[in-house]
Formats: sequence, structure tokens, C-alpha cells
Amino acid sequence: MASGVGLATITHDNDVLDVWFPHPVLGPHASERLGIDEAEDPLRRVTTRRVATFADLDAPPADVPDAYLRLHLLSHRMVKPNEVKLDGIEDLLTTVIWTDAGPCSTREFELVRRRLRSRNRGVAPRVYAVCKVPRMLDYVVPSGVQITQADSVRLGAYLPEGTVVLPTGDVEYNAGCRAAQVIDSRVPTGTFL
Repeated sequence: MASGVGLATITHDNDVLDVWFPHPVLGPHASERLGIDEAEDPLRRVTTRRVATFADLDAPPADVPDAYLRLHLLSHRMVKPNEVKLDGIEDLLTTVIWTDAGPCSTREFELVRRRLRSRNRGVAPRVYAVCKVPRMLDYVVPSGVQITQADSVRLGAYLPEGTVVLPTGDVEYNAGCRAAQVIDSRVPTGTFL
């Protein structure tokens, strides 16, 4: 079992775009402290809400918060790749437009872009990616690790202290290495070097 209290980004259509778990735990006793309040962002057409999530790690993820909790556990080095079930995670997660203004829905994004550009006096939001699994460094920064390009490591990557990810390296979710090393090539999902 694992648990966490997180902050979910939810669209007006009730799609969960992401969940940030600052203090996930193994066991049922997640910390209540977040340090961030719930809020509404009318420009992105989303709200952020607190969610409490409990996951049976021997069963597949039940929903989006459960999937994000498992990805956080991996990046926080609380579990290792292939130790928890991630069956069906790609079907659960929503395709998201990841921007410097936060996660955005793919629905009506051009309207959201215009609103953000207007707020920023003509400067468009920066779009980092359009995919289901976000960059790890936007959620978790593991101690003792060097990552030269944030885009090259997904949330759910397992990187021990002393690991260096070079510009040519790429680490997917549920992947990583057992001991510190220099990663200069792709480490696909399910691979534990």
C-alpha cells in the first residue's frame, strides 16, 4: 500500500491532467501538509484541488491520481522499476499540453493560448511537450543526480545518487538504473540497468 495527499489539476470537464504528490509514503499514513491552496485558473480553464490517494501496489492503478502516485514513488526512489503494477497506465493518463503556465487540456488549447498570450502582453506560453507522462524535474528533483536536459527524463524514472543523464540520454517512466552511472542513450519503460 502507498498513499499521498496531492494537488490535482482538473479541467472543467473533470479530466485530471496531473497530480503532484510532494510527500508520498509507503503505507496508509500520508502527510496532510501541502503548503499550496486550491485555486481556479480561468485562463487555462482548470482548477487545482487537494486529493488523498491510497494505492494497492499489487493491483493495477485504479485512476489518474493512483497512477501519478506510483510515478512519484518511483522518482522518489521509494520503489524500484517493475516492483509495482503499472498495467494500463497509458490508458488511464490523459494526453496533456505541458506548458510553462502549467498543464493544459488539448481541448480548445488555441483559446487558452490566446488568453495566456493576452495576459503576458503578447508573449505566448512555452509548450514543452504534448504527451501523457510529464518531465520528472517538474515534480521531483532527486538528490545527487545531474540531468543536463529536463525533457529527457520522465516522471517515474528511478535514478540513484551519483547518476548523470547526458544530453543524449533519455529515461522513460518505470525505468532507471540500480547504481550510479552515466546515461548516454535511451532507457525504455520497464528497463532496470
